[in-house]
Amino acid sequence: MALNKKGSYTVEASIVMPILILAMIALISIVMIYAIGENIVFSMCDEVMFSEIESMYIDDPVSLPALTLIRVNSENPGLSYAVVTGYDYRHEEDGMTDLISIEVSGSYNMAGPFSGFFAVRERVRGRAFTGLYKPTPEGDNPAEEDDPEIVYVFPMHGEKYHNRECAFLNPACQQVFLTEKIKKKFGPCAICKSIEAKVGESVYCFFGTGTVYHRGNCSMVDKYYVEIEKKDALAQGYMPCTACGG
Repeated sequence: MALNKKGSYTVEASIVMPILILAMIALISIVMIYAIGENIVFSMCDEVMFSEIESMYIDDPVSLPALTLIRVNSENPGLSYAVVTGYDYRHEEDGMTDLISIEVSGSYNMAGPFSGFFAVRERVRGRAFTGLYKPTPEGDNPAEEDDPEIVYVFPMHGEKYHNRECAFLNPACQQVFLTEKIKKKFGPCAICKSIEAKVGESVYCFFGTGTVYHRGNCSMVDKYYVEIEKKDALAQGYMPCTACGG
């Protein structure tokens, strides 16, 4: 009787173990395919983020597809092919403007018991850092701090914060959002064709000496400053200007 029971265990094991092993291999294969998709998405997100940042200064609708494919292929050597099957630069969708969308499709050659080609398709959408804003309806504003102290910093140059009267601000331009008031005070720049800029877009004005507003890619825009709260400037490591005291 004991021998029969032992034999039945052996038979059951011989039937169940191969199925269990195959199930584990299948699970590992699925995890690997999912990981490849996640890795492709990470590469795409990285490149879209760089494109979003670049859009603050210059429109470049050409580079992203090529850079994304180079990145995806180099970081996923198992891909048999990868192509950009969808791409829109600074388009409008779902009520949002200046979106950057890219879709990559490809095929991955999986080796092993479940070998074969598995299709992958991933889509990433982000928004360009253009400075566009959506006004908050009147009466729906959050509570604001009482008279926050405002200073001025050069985000691309320098480590000091300045007050409005500082001499360092005079030769430089300020980054602001284009409004109807700005359009009435300043004319559009003929060099960068800032007449095409939309209300809400970030533009650059020489408030001390200038008469026109510029876009970020204008050759006239070199050193610019932005308005910031003093507490934020201090949090970001800026120090008071030795000339004006901040």
